[in-house]
Amino acid sequence: MAQHCRGHVTHCLGGILARRGAATVAVSGSRRLTGAEFVAGVRRLAAGLADRGVCRGDVAAVVAFNSIEYMELFLAVTYVGATIAPLNYRWSFEEATQALELVQPSVLIFDDSFSSWAIRLTESKILPTVTLYLVLGDPSNTSHAANFVPVDHIKRTVKETTAIQPFSALNDVALICFTSGTTGQPKGVAISHTSLIIQSLAKIAIVGYGEDDVCFQLPTFATLFLLKIALTTL
Repeated sequence: MAQHCRGHVTHCLGGILARRGAATVAVSGSRRLTGAEFVAGVRRLAAGLADRGVCRGDVAAVVAFNSIEYMELFLAVTYVGATIAPLNYRWSFEEATQALELVQPSVLIFDDSFSSWAIRLTESKILPTVTLYLVLGDPSNTSHAANFVPVDHIKRTVKETTAIQPFSALNDVALICFTSGTTGQPKGVAISHTSLIIQSLAKIAIVGYGEDDVCFQLPTFATLFLLKIALTTL
């Protein structure tokens, strides 16, 4: 891929594969993934997103509970040069809509618990920038199944590809984090790849955790915490 950047959050994948390929790196209920399985999942999902037209400069908004799939999404979205914008699952639909209107995403990714948000958006057509709806789960549970593409389907149907280099993001922005600030209205804060890497390395140095530690992560920052852990393998 073109458009390489100085630092990229997905550079941690090489370290995971090289040093933790056979070790368990993620646990969710009874599901356990080795480093090799996790990296393969991220890369397949990234290729699938690219096949669907997700690319550098796009914004992918996500509303979902913590899961292994969410962690894969965070890295896959940034892998193709897009920016991820996690939504607060405690928001009302109206609050979420305000945030979405700020960032104008082209992709909305949601799990089963928030299918009602996606349905209301498709019915109201208040966010025409969204051209791709991806669901973490089974879209047949909704009356709008034809409009929603399962993330698992994207991973299963993507053609086999060699390990491609990640795209750099537009203006190096990896993440848009929403904060209400002093007004009570959602405001987006752009966080760069470089900033995330520096923050992660600083916290690793301060806390002192390493690649053999087992960490239990509470909502809602599991994905960012994974990045910090992953960087200990570099």
